[in-house]
Amino acid sequence: MLQQPSSPRMMLRATAVAVVALTSVTLVPFRLVAREAAIVPATSSPVALELHDVSLQDAGAVRAFLETGLRTMLDRWAARTPLQPAQSRTPPRDREIRFVYMTDDTTTMSGSSGDVARARRLRAGREDLLWFAVNGKEYVIRDANVLREISAMWQPVRMIGDEQSEIGARQSEIGARQSEIGTRQASIGAEQAKIGARQGEIGARQAALASRQAARPTSAERSEIERQWETLDNDMRALDRQMRELNEKMRALETPMDDLGQDMNALGREMNALGRKMEDAQRKAEADMRALVERAIASGAAQIVR
Repeated sequence: MLQQPSSPRMMLRATAVAVVALTSVTLVPFRLVAREAAIVPATSSPVALELHDVSLQDAGAVRAFLETGLRTMLDRWAARTPLQPAQSRTPPRDREIRFVYMTDDTTTMSGSSGDVARARRLRAGREDLLWFAVNGKEYVIRDANVLREISAMWQPVRMIGDEQSEIGARQSEIGARQSEIGTRQASIGAEQAKIGARQGEIGARQAALASRQAARPTSAERSEIERQWETLDNDMRALDRQMRELNEKMRALETPMDDLGQDMNALGREMNALGRKMEDAQRKAEADMRALVERAIASGAAQIVR
Protein backbone atom coordinates (compact mmCIF):
# COMPACT_ATOMS: atom_id res chain seq x y z
CA MET A 1 0.00 0.00 0.00
CA LEU A 2 2.86 2.34 0.80
CA GLN A 3 4.50 1.69 -2.54
CA GLN A 4 1.25 2.34 -4.46
CA PRO A 5 -0.34 5.40 -2.89
CA SER A 6 -3.92 6.17 -3.73
CA SER A 7 -5.92 8.93 -2.23
CA PRO A 8 -4.52 10.95 0.72
CA ARG A 9 -7.44 9.84 2.91
CA MET A 10 -6.81 6.15 2.22
CA MET A 11 -3.05 6.58 2.68
CA LEU A 12 -3.56 8.38 5.97
CA ARG A 13 -5.84 5.60 7.19
CA ALA A 14 -3.34 2.89 6.17
CA THR A 15 -0.48 4.74 7.83
CA ALA A 16 -2.41 5.11 11.07
CA VAL A 17 -3.27 1.41 11.08
CA ALA A 18 0.37 0.50 10.49
CA VAL A 19 1.55 2.76 13.32
CA VAL A 20 -1.01 1.37 15.74
CA ALA A 21 -0.29 -2.25 14.78
CA LEU A 22 3.49 -1.89 15.01
CA THR A 23 3.23 0.06 18.23
CA SER A 24 0.96 -2.55 19.82
CA VAL A 25 3.15 -5.47 18.81
CA THR A 26 6.31 -3.76 19.94
CA LEU A 27 5.04 -2.44 23.26
CA VAL A 28 3.43 -5.59 24.69
CA PRO A 29 6.57 -7.11 26.26
CA PHE A 30 7.75 -3.75 27.57
CA ARG A 31 4.41 -2.98 29.18
CA LEU A 32 4.32 -6.33 30.99
CA VAL A 33 7.73 -5.83 32.55
CA ALA A 34 7.20 -2.16 33.18
CA ARG A 35 4.24 -2.90 35.44
CA GLU A 36 6.56 -4.90 37.66
CA ALA A 37 9.24 -2.24 37.70
CA ALA A 38 7.37 1.05 37.89
CA ILE A 39 3.92 2.57 37.87
CA VAL A 40 3.35 5.34 35.34
CA PRO A 41 0.66 7.90 36.25
CA ALA A 42 -2.43 7.56 34.12
CA THR A 43 -2.38 11.26 33.26
CA SER A 44 1.05 11.20 31.65
CA SER A 45 1.88 9.61 28.32
CA PRO A 46 4.95 7.34 28.58
CA VAL A 47 5.93 7.98 24.99
CA ALA A 48 5.22 10.96 22.76
CA LEU A 49 5.84 10.68 19.05
CA GLU A 50 7.12 13.85 17.46
CA LEU A 51 5.17 14.57 14.30
CA HIS A 52 6.98 16.06 11.38
CA ASP A 53 5.63 17.80 8.38
CA VAL A 54 5.80 14.84 6.03
CA SER A 55 3.83 14.44 2.87
CA LEU A 56 1.91 11.20 3.28
CA GLN A 57 1.90 10.69 -0.44
CA ASP A 58 5.69 10.29 -0.41
CA ALA A 59 6.25 6.55 0.29
CA GLY A 60 9.90 7.01 1.23
CA ALA A 61 9.06 9.83 3.62
CA VAL A 62 6.31 7.73 5.21
CA ARG A 63 8.70 4.80 5.71
CA ALA A 64 11.31 7.10 7.26
CA PHE A 65 8.63 8.61 9.49
CA LEU A 66 7.59 5.18 10.74
CA GLU A 67 11.14 3.97 11.38
CA THR A 68 12.21 7.17 13.10
CA GLY A 69 9.03 7.39 15.18
CA LEU A 70 9.16 3.81 16.39
CA ARG A 71 12.88 3.97 17.16
CA THR A 72 12.37 7.22 19.08
CA MET A 73 9.42 5.73 20.95
CA LEU A 74 11.34 2.62 22.00
CA ASP A 75 14.44 4.59 23.02
CA ARG A 76 12.41 6.94 25.20
CA TRP A 77 10.44 4.08 26.72
CA ALA A 78 13.63 2.25 27.65
CA ALA A 79 15.14 5.45 29.10
CA ARG A 80 12.12 6.23 31.25
CA THR A 81 11.35 2.64 32.29
CA PRO A 82 14.55 0.56 32.39
CA LEU A 83 14.00 -3.17 32.10
CA GLN A 84 14.33 -4.99 35.39
CA PRO A 85 13.80 -8.66 36.22
CA ALA A 86 10.32 -9.36 37.52
CA GLN A 87 10.44 -9.75 41.27
CA SER A 88 8.69 -12.71 42.86
CA ARG A 89 5.68 -11.83 44.88
CA THR A 90 5.71 -14.12 47.88
CA PRO A 91 2.76 -13.70 50.21
CA PRO A 92 3.77 -12.67 53.73
CA ARG A 93 4.17 -15.56 56.12
CA ASP A 94 1.86 -15.88 59.06
CA ARG A 95 3.45 -14.88 62.28
CA GLU A 96 4.80 -17.93 64.03
CA ILE A 97 3.04 -18.65 67.30
CA ARG A 98 4.42 -20.88 70.05
CA PHE A 99 1.96 -21.75 72.76
CA VAL A 100 1.41 -23.91 75.84
CA TYR A 101 -2.16 -24.58 76.96
CA MET A 102 -2.32 -26.12 80.44
CA THR A 103 -5.40 -27.48 82.17
CA ASP A 104 -5.87 -29.55 85.30
CA ASP A 105 -4.95 -32.82 83.58
CA THR A 106 -3.62 -32.05 80.09
CA THR A 107 -0.97 -29.95 78.39
CA THR A 108 -1.25 -29.01 74.72
CA MET A 109 1.72 -27.29 73.19
CA SER A 110 3.44 -26.18 70.03
CA GLY A 111 6.93 -25.18 71.05
CA SER A 112 9.79 -26.47 73.19
CA SER A 113 10.30 -27.81 76.70
CA GLY A 114 11.61 -24.37 77.66
CA ASP A 115 8.22 -22.89 76.72
CA VAL A 116 6.51 -25.38 79.04
CA ALA A 117 8.86 -24.40 81.85
CA ARG A 118 8.04 -20.69 81.36
CA ALA A 119 4.32 -21.42 81.36
CA ARG A 120 4.63 -23.42 84.60
CA ARG A 121 6.39 -20.52 86.33
CA LEU A 122 3.50 -18.24 85.43
CA ARG A 123 0.80 -20.69 86.51
CA ALA A 124 -0.86 -20.29 89.88
CA GLY A 125 -1.47 -23.75 91.28
CA ARG A 126 -3.38 -25.90 88.81
CA GLU A 127 -5.25 -23.10 87.08
CA ASP A 128 -6.04 -23.25 83.38
CA LEU A 129 -3.59 -21.08 81.50
CA LEU A 130 -2.56 -20.25 77.95
CA TRP A 131 0.97 -18.98 77.42
CA PHE A 132 2.01 -17.95 73.94
CA ALA A 133 4.82 -16.09 72.21
CA VAL A 134 4.36 -14.14 69.00
CA ASN A 135 6.33 -11.43 67.23
CA GLY A 136 9.02 -11.40 69.93
CA LYS A 137 6.58 -10.94 72.85
CA GLU A 138 5.16 -13.36 75.42
CA TYR A 139 1.58 -13.31 76.69
CA VAL A 140 -0.68 -15.21 79.08
CA ILE A 141 -4.44 -15.62 78.99
CA ARG A 142 -6.41 -16.47 82.11
CA ASP A 143 -9.83 -15.30 80.94
CA ALA A 144 -12.29 -18.15 81.52
CA ASN A 145 -14.34 -17.47 78.38
CA VAL A 146 -11.28 -17.41 76.14
CA LEU A 147 -9.92 -20.57 77.75
CA ARG A 148 -13.24 -22.37 77.21
CA GLU A 149 -13.08 -21.39 73.55
CA ILE A 150 -9.55 -22.78 73.34
CA SER A 151 -10.66 -26.02 74.98
CA ALA A 152 -13.48 -26.38 72.45
CA MET A 153 -11.22 -25.81 69.44
CA TRP A 154 -8.78 -28.50 70.61
CA GLN A 155 -11.49 -31.00 71.60
CA PRO A 156 -11.49 -32.78 68.18
CA VAL A 157 -7.73 -33.24 68.43
CA ARG A 158 -8.05 -34.74 71.91
CA MET A 159 -10.80 -37.11 70.76
CA ILE A 160 -8.72 -38.38 67.86
CA GLY A 161 -5.77 -38.76 70.22
CA ASP A 162 -7.91 -40.89 72.54
CA GLU A 163 -8.87 -43.12 69.61
CA GLN A 164 -5.22 -43.45 68.65
CA SER A 165 -4.32 -44.37 72.23
CA GLU A 166 -7.02 -47.06 72.26
CA ILE A 167 -5.79 -48.54 69.00
CA GLY A 168 -2.21 -48.34 70.27
CA ALA A 169 -3.20 -50.32 73.36
CA ARG A 170 -4.81 -53.00 71.19
CA GLN A 171 -1.71 -53.11 69.00
CA SER A 172 0.43 -53.53 72.11
CA GLU A 173 -1.76 -56.41 73.29
CA ILE A 174 -1.53 -58.14 69.92
CA GLY A 175 2.20 -57.54 69.86
CA ALA A 176 2.56 -59.23 73.26
CA ARG A 177 0.65 -62.28 72.02
CA GLN A 178 2.77 -62.37 68.88
CA SER A 179 5.88 -62.22 71.02
CA GLU A 180 4.62 -65.11 73.15
CA ILE A 181 3.91 -67.26 70.10
CA GLY A 182 7.23 -66.25 68.59
CA THR A 183 9.02 -67.38 71.74
CA ARG A 184 7.32 -70.78 71.53
CA GLN A 185 8.21 -71.03 67.86
CA ALA A 186 11.81 -70.22 68.66
CA SER A 187 11.88 -72.94 71.32
CA ILE A 188 10.46 -75.49 68.87
CA GLY A 189 12.94 -74.34 66.26
CA ALA A 190 15.81 -74.92 68.71
CA GLU A 191 14.59 -78.48 69.41
CA GLN A 192 14.29 -79.10 65.67
CA ALA A 193 17.85 -77.91 65.21
CA LYS A 194 19.11 -80.35 67.89
CA ILE A 195 17.24 -83.25 66.32
CA GLY A 196 18.56 -82.28 62.92
CA ALA A 197 22.11 -82.32 64.29
CA ARG A 198 21.59 -85.80 65.77
CA GLN A 199 20.11 -87.00 62.48
CA GLY A 200 23.22 -85.71 60.77
CA GLU A 201 25.46 -87.65 63.15
CA ILE A 202 23.51 -90.86 62.60
CA GLY A 203 23.64 -90.35 58.86
CA ALA A 204 27.43 -90.00 59.04
CA ARG A 205 27.73 -93.23 61.06
CA GLN A 206 25.44 -95.04 58.58
CA ALA A 207 27.69 -93.85 55.75
CA ALA A 208 30.73 -95.27 57.56
CA LEU A 209 28.99 -98.63 58.03
CA ALA A 210 28.13 -98.69 54.35
CA SER A 211 31.80 -98.19 53.52
CA ARG A 212 32.74 -101.10 55.78
CA GLN A 213 30.13 -103.30 54.09
CA ALA A 214 31.60 -102.48 50.68
CA ALA A 215 35.09 -103.57 51.85
CA ARG A 216 34.13 -107.30 51.98
CA PRO A 217 34.09 -107.75 55.76
CA THR A 218 34.33 -111.12 57.49
CA SER A 219 31.25 -112.92 58.73
CA ALA A 220 31.77 -111.65 62.29
CA GLU A 221 32.28 -108.08 61.03
CA ARG A 222 29.12 -108.28 58.92
CA SER A 223 27.13 -109.34 61.97
CA GLU A 224 28.50 -106.40 63.97
CA ILE A 225 27.79 -104.01 61.10
CA GLU A 226 24.21 -105.23 60.80
CA ARG A 227 23.69 -104.88 64.57
CA GLN A 228 24.98 -101.30 64.56
CA TRP A 229 22.94 -100.51 61.44
CA GLU A 230 19.75 -101.69 63.13
CA THR A 231 20.50 -99.59 66.19
CA LEU A 232 21.17 -96.50 64.08
CA ASP A 233 18.05 -97.15 62.01
CA ASN A 234 15.91 -97.33 65.15
CA ASP A 235 17.45 -94.11 66.46
CA MET A 236 16.77 -92.38 63.12
CA ARG A 237 13.13 -93.50 63.16
CA ALA A 238 12.72 -92.16 66.69
CA LEU A 239 14.21 -88.83 65.69
CA ASP A 240 11.92 -88.70 62.65
CA ARG A 241 8.90 -89.14 64.93
CA GLN A 242 10.10 -86.35 67.20
CA MET A 243 10.70 -84.08 64.21
CA ARG A 244 7.18 -84.74 62.87
CA GLU A 245 5.69 -83.90 66.28
CA LEU A 246 7.65 -80.66 66.40
CA ASN A 247 6.55 -79.79 62.86
CA GLU A 248 2.92 -80.27 63.87
CA LYS A 249 3.40 -78.00 66.86
CA MET A 250 5.01 -75.38 64.65
CA ARG A 251 2.14 -75.54 62.14
CA ALA A 252 -0.36 -75.22 64.98
CA LEU A 253 1.30 -71.95 65.97
CA GLU A 254 1.32 -70.56 62.43
CA THR A 255 -2.47 -70.11 62.26
CA PRO A 256 -2.84 -67.90 65.35
CA MET A 257 0.27 -65.96 64.30
CA ASP A 258 -1.29 -65.30 60.89
CA ASP A 259 -4.56 -64.23 62.50
CA LEU A 260 -2.73 -61.87 64.82
CA GLY A 261 -0.81 -60.45 61.85
CA GLN A 262 -4.07 -59.72 60.02
CA ASP A 263 -5.50 -58.05 63.13
CA MET A 264 -2.34 -55.96 63.44
CA ASN A 265 -2.57 -54.89 59.78
CA ALA A 266 -6.22 -53.88 60.22
CA LEU A 267 -5.33 -51.78 63.26
CA GLY A 268 -2.47 -50.25 61.30
CA ARG A 269 -4.90 -49.12 58.60
CA GLU A 270 -7.17 -47.60 61.24
CA MET A 271 -4.19 -45.82 62.79
CA ASN A 272 -3.15 -44.40 59.43
CA ALA A 273 -6.67 -43.09 58.80
CA LEU A 274 -6.72 -41.48 62.25
CA GLY A 275 -3.31 -39.99 61.53
CA ARG A 276 -4.70 -38.19 58.48
CA LYS A 277 -7.70 -36.99 60.49
CA MET A 278 -5.34 -35.79 63.21
CA GLU A 279 -3.32 -33.73 60.72
CA ASP A 280 -6.48 -32.02 59.45
CA ALA A 281 -7.78 -31.40 62.97
CA GLN A 282 -4.46 -29.97 64.11
CA ARG A 283 -4.23 -27.63 61.13
CA LYS A 284 -7.72 -26.31 61.81
CA ALA A 285 -7.07 -25.94 65.55
CA GLU A 286 -3.80 -24.10 64.94
CA ALA A 287 -5.47 -21.76 62.46
CA ASP A 288 -8.27 -21.08 64.97
CA MET A 289 -5.63 -20.54 67.65
CA ARG A 290 -3.87 -17.90 65.56
CA ALA A 291 -7.15 -16.05 65.01
CA LEU A 292 -8.00 -16.26 68.71
CA VAL A 293 -4.58 -14.97 69.71
CA GLU A 294 -4.98 -11.96 67.43
CA ARG A 295 -8.39 -11.20 68.93
CA ALA A 296 -7.11 -11.65 72.48
CA ILE A 297 -4.22 -9.24 71.88
CA ALA A 298 -6.54 -6.66 70.31
CA SER A 299 -9.14 -6.95 73.11
CA GLY A 300 -6.61 -6.93 75.95
CA ALA A 301 -7.52 -10.41 77.16
CA ALA A 302 -3.88 -11.39 76.56
CA GLN A 303 -1.50 -9.92 79.13
CA ILE A 304 2.09 -9.19 78.16
CA VAL A 305 4.53 -10.94 80.50
CA ARG A 306 7.75 -10.36 78.58
